[in-house]
Parts: sequence; structure tokens; C-alpha cells
Amino acid sequence: MSLPMVPLLAGDHDLVLDAGCGAGRTTIAVGRTVRNGRIVSFDRFDADYIDGGGRALLENNLRVAGLADRVRIEQGDLTNLPFNEASFDSAVSAHAIDHLGSQKETGLAQIFKVLKPGGRFLLVVWVPGWTMFAVVNVLSFFLTGKAGWRIMARRAGFEVVEDGAFNGVWFMLLQRPAVADASPVA
Repeated sequence: MSLPMVPLLAGDHDLVLDAGCGAGRTTIAVGRTVRNGRIVSFDRFDADYIDGGGRALLENNLRVAGLADRVRIEQGDLTNLPFNEASFDSAVSAHAIDHLGSQKETGLAQIFKVLKPGGRFLLVVWVPGWTMFAVVNVLSFFLTGKAGWRIMARRAGFEVVEDGAFNGVWFMLLQRPAVADASPVA
């Protein structure tokens, strides 16, 4: 998994949330960058196309990558994160929150809640365009557009630091404002 080169991490000791980790490609990419930090790989692990929902595949991939001792695996729903408020230095979600249907904004608000003030969140999603049309054809017309993602991110309380395209997908680097009393816009 390639991730865009953005200033996501606060430091080399970050506690990072991989929200919707799947088989762990993003966890492994982050693990190679934050060498002294820890990662929480979070997913529902209910994929019906992978034996056991995918958790065993993730565990194996982390072992092979030499990251099993720095990654804690947690199971749950992105729309109801079981973590304390302001517990993560940074977070990443690649190709997961865009699968939440009408609950996308709830997922964004949950990430906002668990990030520390000043914490950054790298969101990687599919958006309508020629690349996605080539991949999913007519279904690409039903994807949330860039403007929609920006609106949802701001309503969740995030500041947009940067956005762009890479490898045919779109990303936003978001930040929870450093002001401790910042809260989502109702």
C-alpha cells in the first residue's frame, strides 16, 4: 500500500489508529514510518470473502512484516469507536470510511473524537472520476465527491490541511484543531 507523502505524524512515538485496517496494508505502511510508535488496527473483521472475516490474515501479515509486537488489533464498528476521547496522536483510514454509506459523517466524527487536539487524520477514499469509472464503471457515479467529503469533514470538526490525488484515489489530510475546546459543528 502506498500512502501520500504528507505530514501525518506528530513524532516517531505516535499512537496511530488504522480505522478499517482490513488485511493490514495501511498498518504495515504506517508501521514502516513510525518506527518507535504503536498502532491500533481496527476493523469489523466481517468480510465474507475472506476466511474468518480477515483477522487471521491481518495477524499473519503483521507477523511477516515484523510488526506484530507494535500493533494491537481491535474489533468493532467505525461508527461507534470504543476508545477514549483524545487517545490517538494520529489516524489513517484508507478505503474504509467511504464504504459506510449514510454513516460516513458519523465515522468522521468518531475519528475526530478519538484524536488528540492537533492530531492529524489521513483519509483516503474513492471519488467520482475517470479512474474510478475505469475500475467500477457506472457505480462511480454514486461515489461521494470531493466537495461532499470536505463538507462532512468540516461538519465533523476537522480543518482541511491538504488534499490531492495519488495512485488514482483522492486523499485529505485533516486535523483536529489544537484548541482543546474545539468541537464539531452541529
